[in-house]
Amino acid sequence: MKWILAVIVCLGVLVSGERRVNAMKEDSLTAALRTAPNGIPLTDLYKLDQVVNSSASRQDGPRVAQSIAQLTSDMNDGTQVSALWSKANENGLAVSNQVNLTKDALWGFWLYFGDKGDESSEGMAFVLQNSERKMVPIPKTTAGQTIGVWGGAPESGVNVNPASVAHQGISSSWALEFDTHVNSSGGSNLNDFLDYYVSEGPHIASGYPGNSASYKLVNKQGKSRPTLIHTKMNYMKTSPADGNWRHVTMHWEAATKHMTYAYNDRDTATNLPIKPEVTDKTTIDTRFLVPTKKTEKLESGQQEEIDITRDKGASSAIWGITSSSTSRDNQLVVVDQDPRWPQMRVNSKVELLGDRAREITEGDVVEQLTAKDVVRFSSQVDFANEGLLTGDYGNTGAFTVESGLPRPSIVKGITIKNGTTAIFNVTDHSDSGITGDRHVQVLDRKRGKRLLTTERDVTFAGSNQDVTVKTPPTLFYGSNYYISIPTPTFKVGKLVDLKLTRIGDEALTTTHDDVAIKGRLTNGKLPIEAIDRNNSHFEATVNGKSYQPRDLNLGWISAHDLGEFGMEVPTRLLQAGKNEVTVQVKDKQNRASNVLKLSIEKKAGELAFVSVPTDCGFMPLTLTGREKIVQREPSPGWQLSVQDGRSAGRKWQLQVSMGKPFQDKSGRRLAGKFIYAHEGTSYELSDSPTTVMTHETKRANEVTNISKNWTSMSGPLMVVSKHAVAGEYSGEIRWHLTDAP
Repeated sequence: MKWILAVIVCLGVLVSGERRVNAMKEDSLTAALRTAPNGIPLTDLYKLDQVVNSSASRQDGPRVAQSIAQLTSDMNDGTQVSALWSKANENGLAVSNQVNLTKDALWGFWLYFGDKGDESSEGMAFVLQNSERKMVPIPKTTAGQTIGVWGGAPESGVNVNPASVAHQGISSSWALEFDTHVNSSGGSNLNDFLDYYVSEGPHIASGYPGNSASYKLVNKQGKSRPTLIHTKMNYMKTSPADGNWRHVTMHWEAATKHMTYAYNDRDTATNLPIKPEVTDKTTIDTRFLVPTKKTEKLESGQQEEIDITRDKGASSAIWGITSSSTSRDNQLVVVDQDPRWPQMRVNSKVELLGDRAREITEGDVVEQLTAKDVVRFSSQVDFANEGLLTGDYGNTGAFTVESGLPRPSIVKGITIKNGTTAIFNVTDHSDSGITGDRHVQVLDRKRGKRLLTTERDVTFAGSNQDVTVKTPPTLFYGSNYYISIPTPTFKVGKLVDLKLTRIGDEALTTTHDDVAIKGRLTNGKLPIEAIDRNNSHFEATVNGKSYQPRDLNLGWISAHDLGEFGMEVPTRLLQAGKNEVTVQVKDKQNRASNVLKLSIEKKAGELAFVSVPTDCGFMPLTLTGREKIVQREPSPGWQLSVQDGRSAGRKWQLQVSMGKPFQDKSGRRLAGKFIYAHEGTSYELSDSPTTVMTHETKRANEVTNISKNWTSMSGPLMVVSKHAVAGEYSGEIRWHLTDAP
C-alpha cells in the first residue's frame, strides 16, 4: 500500500566522475601492445636503427615475445627517425640479410600509426635498398617529413636542386610510403613542401629516394623548396592513426618486376583476408637498386655480393620499414611474412567426426550438434617444398606451437593431441580448465622430420540460438620463421528441445474458484527464442478430455520471459476430488515437448478472501502543524470482500495488522498512526493482528463485501501527527481472516 504526503519535491544533480574516467583510460602504447597481431620474434633476423632522437625498441606481443618493433614513441619530443632492417642471422644459421630478387617474394607486416588522427605525422615506408654504407643505411637528412627514407634539402639551404635532395635520401633504394600527414601547407622548414602535389590526405605512393628524377623544385616564400614526385599515388579512405593495426601484403613478381601491395587486407582479430582498402601494382626498375660504387661486402660474415651490372639490375636487396614522427606518435611494426623464411606448406581443417562425419568449411552451419559429437580442429605444417625438406639449417631445435582454441560459451570440452597422445584435456570452464584462447607448447623438431600437426577435439553444448565459432589462428614459430594458420569460422545451429515445466510447486486446490496455473517453455535448459515459441501451439486435456486453448485461457503471458504461459481451469470442468490436467507443446516441425501433468483437488467450501486492497493509497495532505485524519484515495484497489463456502451459521473474524510501518525512502517513519474504524469504534493498528469485525454467515457460499460499507470516516484511515515531516511514505497493511466463534 502506498500513499503520498509531500507536495514539494527538491531535486539536486551532481555531475562528477569525468576526471576519474579519463584517468583510467588505457594509454596509447598499452592499448597498441594489447591489441597487436602476432608475428616473428625480431631478435635474430632484424635490427633496429635509432637514427634521430629515437628510442626504438623491441616490445613483447600478446603471444610472441620481442615481436613488435616500436619505431617512434609518444614520450619523445621533436623529430624522431628510425627503422627496422633485415639482417643476417648471427646464431650460425645461414639466413642472409638480403632478399633474392630473381625469385618471387612475399612480405607481410602489420603497421600501427598511433591514435592521434589528423594530428599524426609523418608515417612509415617499406624500403628495398642496397645503400653503399656498410652500417645501417639511413637518409642523410634529419627532416621528419622524409619518413626516414626520402631526400630533403641540405640543412645549409645552399645549392638546393634535385640532385642535392636525392643525395640526402637512402641511395640505391625503392620505397613505398604510407604517409599520414600532407606536407604542403607551408612552413619555415625547407622540406615543408615535399607533398606539394598531394591534394587530399593520408596517401600511399612509391619512388626512388636516391634518384634525382624523384624530385623537383617549387618556389615558395622566395626559396626553392624540394617536392616529391609521387608514383602511383593512392589515398587512404581514413586516417590510419586511429588506434588500429593495419596489415600490408607485398608481392614481388621477379619475371615482370612488378610489386603488388594490398593495404589493410587482413582482419586484426582473425588474421583472415578481407577486401583491401587500397591495392595497386607498380614496376620496380632494379637498376636503381644497384650502387654506383664497386661491390663491397654488406656485413661481416656475409657470403654474397651485390650484382652491380646495370643492364641486369640488382639481384638482391635489404628490406626494411622506416619511420618518422614530429608529433609524439607511437609507430609500431609486426612482421608476419618474410621471403627469407623457409617456404613451408600449411593446412587447416575442421571436421565433424562420427556417424555424421563431414568437413566443415568457412561459413558452414552445423545443425543439431550435441555434447556427444566431436569436432576436430587440425593445423599442419609441411616442411617439404618442391620435394625437399626446407630449412633444415634453421628449423631444427626448439619451436613454439600455439594451438588456437574455439572459445564460444557453448564449448564444453577440449582435448589437444600430439600424435595419438593427449597432452591437454579439459571438460569445463573452471579455473583449472579452459583458459585463454590458445594452448602453448614448446616442442623439439628433429632434423628430417617433415610434418608438424596439432589436433584439437572439441565438444559443444546445445544453444537456443546459432553460435558463431571463431578460432584464433594456430601459430608455429621459431627463431627464424613464423607461420600463422587461420581456422575456418562456422556456426553451430541451435538445438530445439521443447520442455514444459510448472512455475511454482504449491498444491493446486479449489472449492469454487477457477484454478490459475503458470508454466514455462524452454529449449532444454536454455530460454526459448521468440521464433521457436511462435512456431509452437498448445494442446491440453482435463480428465482425459481435450479442450481448445481458449477454453482454458491458455496462452503466453509475459513479454519479459518469452517462455512463460498461463492458464485458468474453470471450476465447472472439475469434479469433486482428484482431477488431472495435461499440457503439451508441439511445433510446425512436429517436434513435441514433454507432457506436463498437473493434479488439481476440488474440495468442499472454505472461508477465504475474494479480494483484498492492493496498490492503493491515501489522499495527498498539506501539513498544517496540526493532527489530521487522511482519507483513502478513490481507487478500485480499495476492495475487501470475504466468501464463506461453509454452511450457514459459521462465524469468522476480520483482523488487521501493520506488515511494514509507513516510511520514506530514507527510512524515516511517518509520525502518526493507522486506524480502522467500524461501527463507531476506532482500532489503532500495530504489528500484531487486531480484530476489527466479527460476522456470522447467513447462507452457504455467502460473499460479504466489507469495503462497500466504508465511508470517509470508517474503514482504514491514516492519522498524521502535527510533528509529521513532508515526504513520500509507503507501508504495508496485512489482512487476516480467522475461523472463530
